This record gives sequence, C-alpha cells and structure tokens, in this order.
Amino acid sequence: VIGGLLQAVSMMIAGVGNGVLLIYVLAIAVFNVGSNLSGEANYKVWTQESLPINVRASVQGFTYAVGRFVFGLFALVTPTLLATNRDGLLWLLVAFALAALVVGVATFRFLNARGLRPGRGTEEPAVIAERS
Repeated sequence: VIGGLLQAVSMMIAGVGNGVLLIYVLAIAVFNVGSNLSGEANYKVWTQESLPINVRASVQGFTYAVGRFVFGLFALVTPTLLATNRDGLLWLLVAFALAALVVGVATFRFLNARGLRPGRGTEEPAVIAERS
C-alpha cells in the first residue's frame, strides 16, 4: 500500500512540476522508492511461490509477455499525449497508479480471504505425500 501511494504521489509531484527539472528528479526518486515497496517485488514472490513448480516459469513468462504487450501499446500513444497535453498525461498516470493500488489491495484481500499465501500448496505431490 505504501509503495502504491508513493508511486501515485510521485506522478502528482510530476503533474505539478510545470517543467522544472528538479521537481521531475524528485518525482522519479519517489517513484523508484515506491516501486521497490510495491508491485514488482510482490509480483515476483507471488508468481514464484503461489504456483506449482511445474508451471511457474510458464505462468510468469506469460504474465510478463502480457504486461509488456499492453505497456508497449501504451508507449505508442505516449509521445502524442506528451506533446499535446503533458499535464493530462501525468494526471492519467496518477489515475493508473491509484487504480493499480486498488486492484492490488483487492487481490490481496481476495487471496487472503481464501487462505492463499505464497508457498502454500505449491509443493510437488511427492513432497506432500512424504509429509502425510
């Protein structure tokens, strides 16, 4: 949650930066701190530890590919958005960061309500049988 909020705040800082380089540098620094505290680290743990060993790499590769494809498409329109309405683009990124935060919190609540946690139930059948 803290990381997601920092990412949204960083885009807000950039949104009010009005072309001042020092403010943009501050926004990037805040974003990088938020990035380390939020999505990517959690994503890597959950995809590695929440799936059976025999499908981990395939699922992680698929999710990487989908993410890169979606953001690649957004990168096609970003220069146009930046040239026509820089502030609008930055506030759109604030909205995306807040939406990602909401989805992340909802996902964690959904998984926790069902007792799904990283590393639980992902062992190979032979390992489970040995424990019984």
